[in-house]
Amino acid sequence: MKNFKFVLLLIVISFYLSSCGEPPTEAKEVSLLEWITIMIPRLNSVKNDRKGRKNLGKELENTIDIISFYKNNTIKLKSKKDKTSDFLYTIENNSFLSKKGMYITFADNQMYFSLDKINWVVFNFSLMPPPEEKEEKPENFKADYLIEYNYDKKNGIIEIDYTIAFTPTNTMQTIKLKENKPIFSLSKDMVLVDKDVKNTTIDLKKNILYIPENTIFSGNMNINGNIVETNTVNGFITIKSLRDIFVYVKNKMLSLSFNRKKWSLSILSLKFSPSVTIKSVSDKKIQFDFFLDISYSD
Repeated sequence: MKNFKFVLLLIVISFYLSSCGEPPTEAKEVSLLEWITIMIPRLNSVKNDRKGRKNLGKELENTIDIISFYKNNTIKLKSKKDKTSDFLYTIENNSFLSKKGMYITFADNQMYFSLDKINWVVFNFSLMPPPEEKEEKPENFKADYLIEYNYDKKNGIIEIDYTIAFTPTNTMQTIKLKENKPIFSLSKDMVLVDKDVKNTTIDLKKNILYIPENTIFSGNMNINGNIVETNTVNGFITIKSLRDIFVYVKNKMLSLSFNRKKWSLSILSLKFSPSVTIKSVSDKKIQFDFFLDISYSD
């Protein structure tokens, strides 16, 4: 948990230190919700085109638009069962269903998984490959996805339905673990991640966890504060803006403003407190709970 907080802190610091400053006068402003309606069809069109996804990522990094998330605008996310595979796919309630038993562990600060506890791989699928990637790297997993939306412009609400199915590829880059580790099977009330490491049931750096087939992975997200409000209700992850937010991105650098006048807000004006808990609520269900309190002081 300490490592998670440290990583989140580095992300926030990087946003501040790598600020691209005030946008140029020719920069146009586009509503985040309108921008999403433009991007979803484009994402769907390049799902089987790695080069197309890479080019789209490069385009996003070099936009000269100001993306605005206006106060009370709302984004609602919901998964559904549509695309399926014999490995892992989405079902309702922002959940995934595994169709194969799998083993997971941590090594060299990365999470590895295996189907046979002999050959191990990193889950490295990227929706948009890094634009700076010079040579195409083999992907361990192929994703078949479809994203749909319903946009209520009058009330500032967009509902997004997504379905995605993962399948291992024939180019999986496998490794052998350097050490033998004890193997434990998933059971009810196991705590895999907690803000207090003393509460965890199993240390995945020292052990291997077996997750049986037909296990459900489900997630909840709750963000509180005075910037955005996020919660999970009735199968939707709802993200609501509590104030006008303006974001300008250029060459992997970011500037943030709440009034389009003052950019490059100081990290000292942000207060945040993250928390993540991952636990098994049954022998075949793992629950991810993410909490974050984040506020801005003028």
